[in-house]
Amino acid sequence: MRYIRYIKANLISSLKSFPALLLMVLMPFLLTLFLAFTTKSAFNPSDLTIETKIYIDNQDKGAYGQQIVALFEQLTEEKQIALTSVKDDAKIIATIPADFTESIQTRSQATPITIEKSGRTSSTSLAVYESLLKTMTSQLLEASSVMHEVAESKNASITPEQAAGMLVSLQQEIASRAFETDQVEAESQVTANQHYAITGLGFLFIMFLETAMRFGVQRELSGLRKRLNVLPFSICERDRLDLAVNMIMTTLLSFVYIGLWKILDRTTFGGNIGIIFILIVFYSLVFNVLGNLLGNFVTEKNMPAFSTGINLVYLFLSGVIPLDRISSTFSFLSGNPFRQFIYTPFVDVMNGVSMKGMAMVAAPIILVLGVAFNWSLKRKEARQ
Repeated sequence: MRYIRYIKANLISSLKSFPALLLMVLMPFLLTLFLAFTTKSAFNPSDLTIETKIYIDNQDKGAYGQQIVALFEQLTEEKQIALTSVKDDAKIIATIPADFTESIQTRSQATPITIEKSGRTSSTSLAVYESLLKTMTSQLLEASSVMHEVAESKNASITPEQAAGMLVSLQQEIASRAFETDQVEAESQVTANQHYAITGLGFLFIMFLETAMRFGVQRELSGLRKRLNVLPFSICERDRLDLAVNMIMTTLLSFVYIGLWKILDRTTFGGNIGIIFILIVFYSLVFNVLGNLLGNFVTEKNMPAFSTGINLVYLFLSGVIPLDRISSTFSFLSGNPFRQFIYTPFVDVMNGVSMKGMAMVAAPIILVLGVAFNWSLKRKEARQ
């Protein structure tokens, strides 16, 4: 119970300086918002199309199944989508059932077109293909309904064949314009807002790391804790409780930052919110523990130089300055380990990729940091 009271008291004390904490969040948010606006052309080229390959398994022997395939072939010729005839090369597979034409003609749609993805596939591409197939199916149903009404009407001024031809032409025109106004993402590609939202979050975690490091180094900051140091807690207990408090605050401020981006652009930080929460907690643990550990080795004298070095390394490796997109000379930066660690997981969540690989990486990191943190606590106790 006393642990809970300690954490509660620290959180209340920290929240009293909320304006300063909000400014801490606004700094990376405004910086990355400006960069997203000024470098938008590097992320959103005007000729952006879907490159994720789709294979259509047409089991329907009727005319409507063939018409769906023909429309996809037309869009592929216009280089708006990527239809492939080789099933193994496709990331998305659409299946037209054997009775598709019959279900359209009877206006029942009992067996609609099914779509599934395989491997690492852009969730945006999957959503666009799903929408396109639903639109085509809906228009075929409308065409069938109109032809049925024309056939039953004795006063119709056009024949059923003429009505069918007009609707087919209209459908082809709509399909050919399906990508004129909506930009979509190629596989593994993000928009400028999505890119900088993630890199800005990483920059916020670097700021948390520096804050944790400064509390162990700078005397004026450690003086703020004099009243807390007289409480009946051992060094190990106090540092563990402080870590818990810092993690809670870091997680809270991270979601304030995410909320600001969500208000501006809902496509940022897409995917399962539960997985995003787990990632935030994991990074909160990693950067706060690293800051605590680095505080044991950095002196007050070299603290500014060390902090500047950390920020420069982050700017160079994280993609805040998108050198790899500006020039092919820096293409090696796009796959560096640091970006794979802090940037790629959020993109994977957005694209619906499984986090099993990340879990395999996170487990040994937590183990190593836990051992190092406990060693640091024993070292502090030995000095006392």
